[in-house]
Amino acid sequence: MNCHVAIYFEYSFNLVHLLQSKDRIHRLGLPKNTRTHYYFMISDNPKALYQCIDLAILQRLSLKAERQASFLNNEGLAFDDDDLLSEIGDLLQSR
Repeated sequence: MNCHVAIYFEYSFNLVHLLQSKDRIHRLGLPKNTRTHYYFMISDNPKALYQCIDLAILQRLSLKAERQASFLNNEGLAFDDDDLLSEIGDLLQSR
């Protein structure tokens, strides 16, 4: 409850792990206006023969989080039994 800085040294493409980690920080009973700062360590050496995947993972996690938030905050999403299969088909075709 006294520390408001989270530093991530390693992470994966799994967005669930990141979101659970952030959620745990905010379930500690922090006051509503408390700001927590998140830092993601990225290995970046432009002169290296092989580049680290850290930045690609972080960018992909950000994209996944944006898509998930957009989906969850969309009030127009409603399915009934009649058009559920049609909706699923449309989603699969748009990939």
